[in-house]
Amino acid sequence: MKKPFSIKELRESISKAVIDKIPGVQNGWTQTEFLKGLKNYYVSVEHFSTEVQKYGLLSQNIQAAIELQLQQNGIRVLTIEELNKMYQAFIDGGFRQMDAAVFYVNVNIGIDEEVGDAAVNINLQVVQPAFLPREKDIVFGDATTWQNGSVCLYALGMLNRVHETVKKRVDIFINDYLSVNV
Repeated sequence: MKKPFSIKELRESISKAVIDKIPGVQNGWTQTEFLKGLKNYYVSVEHFSTEVQKYGLLSQNIQAAIELQLQQNGIRVLTIEELNKMYQAFIDGGFRQMDAAVFYVNVNIGIDEEVGDAAVNINLQVVQPAFLPREKDIVFGDATTWQNGSVCLYALGMLNRVHETVKKRVDIFINDYLSVNV
């Protein structure tokens, strides 16, 4: 019986067999390296339920804070119209270069009023256009190329601390971004 491949061994095998033989294809990038040269971001924050909003958390406030945090660090924030124009230029230009991505933020909050706690899952992702070869076609879609997150437990009276936790996660993104774009 064959020994199963580890992910690292599988990547090395594919790299030697295929990827290293294709001119211009980069291999082995870390998620931080996928941020290199990507200067424009559209921020998308999932909306909170009515139950969460009654504790004073609004997705619009988190989105505004993230946009400001990015701008203060020299990262350009796009409107949805600007993002759409860049996607159209990407398509019209023969899919040659895309200098924009979606900075997607999902904060899931489960509230237990009986206990007085809230479980919070924070997930930040950079989503970029991607091409996936399939049989005779190449499929165009989106791929998550950077992500970070955390799971927290808050007392309901401390739920406003979600803003601080999101800010710390965005700081990690900014540090990764600046490490490859300065």
